Amino acid sequence: MANVADMIFLMGVAMMIGIGVLISLYVNSQIMASPVVNSTFTTQQKSLATTSYNTVLMFDYLAVFIVFGIGMVGVISALYIRSNAVFFIFMVVLQAIAVAVSTIFSNIWYSVATTTQLVSQANKMTYTTAIFNNLPLIILGFTVMVGIISYGVGQRKASGYAD
Repeated sequence: MANVADMIFLMGVAMMIGIGVLISLYVNSQIMASPVVNSTFTTQQKSLATTSYNTVLMFDYLAVFIVFGIGMVGVISALYIRSNAVFFIFMVVLQAIAVAVSTIFSNIWYSVATTTQLVSQANKMTYTTAIFNNLPLIILGFTVMVGIISYGVGQRKASGYAD
């Protein structure tokens, strides 16, 4: 059951990174498009601004690794947590809550990413947008894997524990 809470943590981290990168891209593009920047910056400073924009855009790729990395940590940690089949019903309820929360997060991302100021930057974040468009399915997949591992592997005796 604790691993479903990991999935909710995953959604929060993904949401913070996604919106943070989106706003950073917007601010950076506004700075680069400013007439003051074009008239006062040297070519080296403009090159630095372009490099910083591209560096922030690389966080789009990082979002994939963060989401699937944290998800796999939750799945792998399910192997090491002793569970009882009695708690399966509670986990199904937590899965439903996690999928409902992920739907809310997906809708928040959609409403933020489709604002007129941010839509051009959100279109450049293809992976993050794909993750948030499919976030309920991703969370459902991870929580189903956690459930299968937690309750489907059977009772296993963990080494080092005294009964």
